[in-house]
Amino acid sequence: ITGTNGKTTTARMVNEVLACAGERTGLVCTDGNYLNNEKVADTDKCAAVGHLQVLTSTTVDRAVLETHHAGILRNGFGFDHCEVAICTSVEDDHLGPGTARTVEEMAVVKRAVLERATDAEVLNADNEHCLNMIKHLDADRVCLVSSISTAEHLRQQGPKDRTACCVLEPVDDEDWVVIYDRSRIPVVPVSAMPAAFGGRAAFNVSNAMHAIAGCYFFGCDAATIRAGMERFGMGFDSTPGRLNFYTAHPFDVLMDAMKNPAGAAALCRFVERIETRGKKYLMVQARGDRDDGFIKAMGTALAGHFDHYICQVHSVYPGEPK
Repeated sequence: ITGTNGKTTTARMVNEVLACAGERTGLVCTDGNYLNNEKVADTDKCAAVGHLQVLTSTTVDRAVLETHHAGILRNGFGFDHCEVAICTSVEDDHLGPGTARTVEEMAVVKRAVLERATDAEVLNADNEHCLNMIKHLDADRVCLVSSISTAEHLRQQGPKDRTACCVLEPVDDEDWVVIYDRSRIPVVPVSAMPAAFGGRAAFNVSNAMHAIAGCYFFGCDAATIRAGMERFGMGFDSTPGRLNFYTAHPFDVLMDAMKNPAGAAALCRFVERIETRGKKYLMVQARGDRDDGFIKAMGTALAGHFDHYICQVHSVYPGEPK
């Protein structure tokens, strides 16, 4: 599972569904490594070293591997092939010396994950850089995910005989996640997924759709996928630092990583859709290794959505390039 935004949440959603299916899972994500939901490493190991810890474990039946571009560029892959690969998005982030210099170069690096899939590639069809990957991919199925397009439109975007899709469609006057493969498969209503916050967290609806499509092509049936998605919520234990609410103060606190302009804009849209009491304050920090253009783009995305701003520059972590 790769992508600029959403890959950790999507990986955790996939892991939850597989656990519901009774699988012994190994999960690698930026929060650490987990064997059967027990943490065995605390730091970000989303590259060959972390992947091998899971892939060589005798306690694991299914591996869920978050993979970021920095790990690929530094260490390559810990696997030659995978059954299913997912790309949630390609956005302007982590660009610069020693890494991808443009979004187009970033897309090529992330595409390398998809190129290793044998059974299915799951792509965000609402992201042009993901959509442009199709011509380079040759797994048995290509699944295009979109929260705005119809299944008919998506099928025209991919290879005629290999394209499946995952879309939102009304079922009994309610939005459902629906998979079109060789038949139409309604999987789960948006309102039944706690991580979607009733559909207000549009980015999590997208993450869930990618996870659902990935699990379907991993062999999970619709009932199992629905059970997993109904069980998965955004808490400090399940998704630390990602859309976590803390309500023990006289005021409510929402914590989110919000690491780039696209993520900042998505968070603002979410905050505007939830009920708030009184004023909205934003405490935000920018990484010290980001250039001025990136930081200004963050400010532009956040401007005008809150009553008061508290801003901080985050120093570069020890050992990271300045």
